Amino acid sequence: MSGTISASSGIRFNSAGSSQKAWNNIIYDFSTASYSDAGILIQNTTGTSELYNNTIQNSKYGLIVPSIAITIAKNNLMSSCATAANGNFAAGTDYNATDNASMAYTVTGGGNIHDRLSQTFTFFNEGTDDFRLASGDAGAKDFGVTDPGGGLFSADIIGTSRPVGSAWDIGAYEAAAAGAATHPGWTGKHGWF
Repeated sequence: MSGTISASSGIRFNSAGSSQKAWNNIIYDFSTASYSDAGILIQNTTGTSELYNNTIQNSKYGLIVPSIAITIAKNNLMSSCATAANGNFAAGTDYNATDNASMAYTVTGGGNIHDRLSQTFTFFNEGTDDFRLASGDAGAKDFGVTDPGGGLFSADIIGTSRPVGSAWDIGAYEAAAAGAATHPGWTGKHGWF
């Protein structure tokens, strides 16, 4: 991942002309009234941004992309966000999931037929900000595309290998057995960086 962390966005890319990637992040509680309160904000960039397997929860926007940016988003989970995504995303954007009735983004050329809308996600303990997918989750488990980054990564946020040759889970975690320990790198409000 590259980019900067700001007070109003979990991750913000703000570098014209450069390529940027973010994957396997947990981002939550960016939910005030500001336009830029987003899990991931692509701002003032003419480079290519790639967003894979991020979990964004309780934010005004899950993802924001201006019209000048080229952004591909796959396998991202947006839960309890006022708006799942905003802006124009590049062809290839697909397999994202939200509990909203609409993803609310435009994908150049369409084709995002695997997005999952109005889903119910089952986390280990949402009340304590533990957004690991529970083994019984029916909203994101096994609904992602395999290897969205073309070999960029092969494990989830805590190092659990993602399956080879079968569907990945949407979001930062592969669903684990009940009772699995919380990773010692858990940092609280802004998740993993």
